[in-house]
Amino acid sequence: MRDPRLWSHGRFWSYAIVLTVLFLLAHLAGFRDHTSVLAGTHSGGFTAQFFGMVYLMLYVTWVCLVPIMVIAGFLLWLGGRLTRTPGDGTATKTPEKGAR
Repeated sequence: MRDPRLWSHGRFWSYAIVLTVLFLLAHLAGFRDHTSVLAGTHSGGFTAQFFGMVYLMLYVTWVCLVPIMVIAGFLLWLGGRLTRTPGDGTATKTPEKGAR
């Protein structure tokens, strides 16, 4: 759990991009037409209800989580830029020959 890559700005942004692509694909596939099941006006079968629920879950996830992930990624990136000082040893050093 202490892996620094787990809480990186790039990971937050990549999750946001993946969720955006999934929502865009569902939207382009026409899943939005099946969301009328919430109002009880849709008489479609199981697949129509399934597509409607998938679209709604992706929509709510996209509206609620993607902005949080983008903001969190930006804050992590900004915090890393502000706390980094020149010559703090972030550059990779090659070990000397024979050193353990």
